Amino acid sequence: MVTNNSINNIQFSSINIQTFTTNGTYTPTSGMRYCIIEAIGGGGGGGGCGAAGVLTVGAGGGGGGGGYSRLVASASTIGVSQSITIGAGGAGGVGSANGSPGGTTSVGALISCVGGAIGEPETAALITTAGGGAGGSSSGGDVNITGGAGGSGFATYLTTLTLAASSGFGGASYFSGTREGRTTQNSAASQVGNTGRSYGGGGTGGLSTDGGAAANGGDGAAGIVVITEYIS
Repeated sequence: MVTNNSINNIQFSSINIQTFTTNGTYTPTSGMRYCIIEAIGGGGGGGGCGAAGVLTVGAGGGGGGGGYSRLVASASTIGVSQSITIGAGGAGGVGSANGSPGGTTSVGALISCVGGAIGEPETAALITTAGGGAGGSSSGGDVNITGGAGGSGFATYLTTLTLAASSGFGGASYFSGTREGRTTQNSAASQVGNTGRSYGGGGTGGLSTDGGAAANGGDGAAGIVVITEYIS
């Protein structure tokens, strides 16, 4: 375990940052004594929406955000190197289909950050709802934070003057805000979901109303690993 007392008396000569957005290997910079590892899993894909017939509406749920971990590690903990796996963002659902879950981001066996879960799809009807995906969990860090859940899609068609639909928002990760879902009111529409916002953000659901075409959910955003090295 790394404590403040084990770091306070060390004189560091420089700080270096290594960032990974694709799979790779972390090899410590010469002289690295301690590092701070931050990792985020991929965001889940938003649920799609099937084509809406006349007088029907539909809106898919948003994908969940990826989990986050932060770990302070010594040079001896890291060793010669650690493998890096970056969780991909989940694909949005095609038509009336689920999105795909976000991938897991890991740093060797030290940290694991699970991707966000899928947003549910929707088949258009008079009144519909579709659940958002849960946020991804994380483990191995001194700090572990579950990603934000995606929002539920909701749509209702009572009369031509009371048509309203809102697809589920994409869940937030530690490095992203939520991504706004698609909305419409009192008009025919077909809107593809938005992609996840920043690293680990979930995609939003698709939306189709009153004769609109099928609309895919938005893709989740990929994860990331950021390693800040303290060198002496």
